[in-house]
Amino acid sequence: MYDRIIEEMQRIGIKTVRELERKADLSNGSIKSIKNGRMPSSDRLARIADVLGVSSNYLLTGKPDDDPFDDPTPPEEYA
Repeated sequence: MYDRIIEEMQRIGIKTVRELERKADLSNGSIKSIKNGRMPSSDRLARIADVLGVSSNYLLTGKPDDDPFDDPTPPEEYA
């Protein structure tokens, strides 16, 4: 997840982790704790995703929201 956060920061021009933490209203060191393997709360993850312009699901899984294989609705022929 940390790598995706950094990639998205670079994509939108956020230069430092501290800048992301400020924009997401997170305490200093929050992103470092993710780097060290700690899972953020759903609220913190949502704030990070919002600033980065991606979904929380994308940050967690790396799958885009429009991934057709992620749709829980079965095709009509299987319904």
